Amino acid sequence: MESLKNSKYKKIFTILSAFTLIISYVMLEQLPLKVGSVFLNNVGKNVFLPHSINDKTGVVYSYDSVIYSSAFSSSYLRIVPDDCLKKLIVNEKIIRIDNIENICNWKSGFVINLESYLKSGENKLSFYVELKDSIGGLNIIPIQDRHSIAYRTASLIMMISLSILVFSVVRFFGFSNEISLLMVLGTLLRVIYLSYTDFDTRTYDVTLSSGHLDYIKMIANNYILPNPTQGWEYHQPPLYYIVAALFYKFGTLVTFINELVLLQILSLIQFSVFLFYSLKILSLSIYNKKILFFVSIIIIFWPSGIIHSIRLGNDVMFYMLFAISSYYTILWRQQKIKLFWALLFASLALITKSNGIILFAVIGSLLLLELYSHREYKKFFIDFRNIMIFFIIAFLINFADNIYYALQDNSKDWLVSNVINTINSKLFVNNNLENYIYFDFKTYFVEPYIDTWNDKYGRQYFWNFLFKSSLFAEFFFDNNFQITVASLIGFLSFGIFAYIIMGILLIKKVTSENYAIYLLILFFSIFALLVYRIKIPVSCNTDFRYILPVLIPMSYFYALSLEYFRDKKYIVLELFGYLQTLLLLLFSVSFFIYPMF
Repeated sequence: MESLKNSKYKKIFTILSAFTLIISYVMLEQLPLKVGSVFLNNVGKNVFLPHSINDKTGVVYSYDSVIYSSAFSSSYLRIVPDDCLKKLIVNEKIIRIDNIENICNWKSGFVINLESYLKSGENKLSFYVELKDSIGGLNIIPIQDRHSIAYRTASLIMMISLSILVFSVVRFFGFSNEISLLMVLGTLLRVIYLSYTDFDTRTYDVTLSSGHLDYIKMIANNYILPNPTQGWEYHQPPLYYIVAALFYKFGTLVTFINELVLLQILSLIQFSVFLFYSLKILSLSIYNKKILFFVSIIIIFWPSGIIHSIRLGNDVMFYMLFAISSYYTILWRQQKIKLFWALLFASLALITKSNGIILFAVIGSLLLLELYSHREYKKFFIDFRNIMIFFIIAFLINFADNIYYALQDNSKDWLVSNVINTINSKLFVNNNLENYIYFDFKTYFVEPYIDTWNDKYGRQYFWNFLFKSSLFAEFFFDNNFQITVASLIGFLSFGIFAYIIMGILLIKKVTSENYAIYLLILFFSIFALLVYRIKIPVSCNTDFRYILPVLIPMSYFYALSLEYFRDKKYIVLELFGYLQTLLLLLFSVSFFIYPMF
């Protein structure tokens, strides 16, 4: 009775935490100023921000906007004029701007505090922007005042509520207190990163008017799937965009929710599910609790996993579905459950992103291993039939329209449609044997980041780009502290990769139930990336983000090294392996928290 009573209280406590989390999020959403309709006087119509227009040099455009403020609102705005802000009027009062720097900065603009000029409720602002060349426009971005009491209070309540909720959920599914605390810390770190990262910052093909967001808006506003030949990302399979469109539409209908932040939260939830199932997978194969704890750090705190966790796009949903399918694949091998769930989530992964084909290669190979080991031909043909049914359905949903338009000569490529015609020629790299077998050690250790445009950073070489993009994707963090920490993580990663390779090479029983699936995931993921890079030899086609779920086998093989060193009494190597994961935890936390200060 006492345990039932405690269980009841835990459930109530968890529900209250979830409710408090929602309330605190709503509070935070109310703190920035709200930009209402924007009216372009010169043209006489409402426009959406950021706005761009073509006209002759010297023309001045006026934008009238309504901005809503409350007693708790921040009073900061980032104004990005293209090209120069000539005049700013707030509630019919002209604001002095001639003493402000960057009023002609069309890239990042400037931040202004309007506290003295705003009133509670509706405020009318007018922006006069002069074109210095043939292209001009304006963007207005509300900025949080992170030092205000209201912001800090709401943030603290949200963090506490989120911590309790994550810990309760992870513990409910049988994980230890230690791993549950790692998940809490990893989630908080991602929320902190989200707090200073806009939807279009450090992302791929996302703007308000094109790319992934354009695809989402097309479905949300028109309730149709787009023609794959007529947009930058329209060739992508539809599942993510349908789900994201539902969230986006909900955000546009509810006034106190920012629909773009909501899409980032959707990605964060999906990545959290990826982490959860990744840990579930490792717990099925790693029986030593101490080793499981330390390798969990690699999964949770790998730097690019933090960067990608809040991005808009179909990558994160793919990661989630990949992990779920892999989990059920292991259960099929270990506990002889039906293959249905593994195939269902593999199909959903393929309908989310073409990389999902990797899962079918893994499952098919495992089926052949089963046939080789047990010679059960009847069961083999039944499972093979099921694999082909799921694969053909998912393949057609993904590629049928692309193939159709390619056959009609309306598309240049069945995989990426007409996007292949719009790729910047400067992204192309050499496609020779040297590019795939050579590793530039000097560049890897000297340069903390990878650049898709510049050979200086090692982009020509497949393995350099893959390893370095596995850390910080294709992005630069330019302050001195983060550059230093990024360099340290680069050195540390080489030690981690060395332990992973040792974990692969030290095992003799390649066909063992645990070993095979991890090796196959790693092999087919890298093989698929190689094929993609060879087919379309542009630098960014070697990005680790395409195969990020290999963090699962990476962590597993790292664990095998630790187990080997423990069994052989190589105490120094075992302790050094633990130390590397703790340093990764320390460096990742400091790297992503630093911008808050």
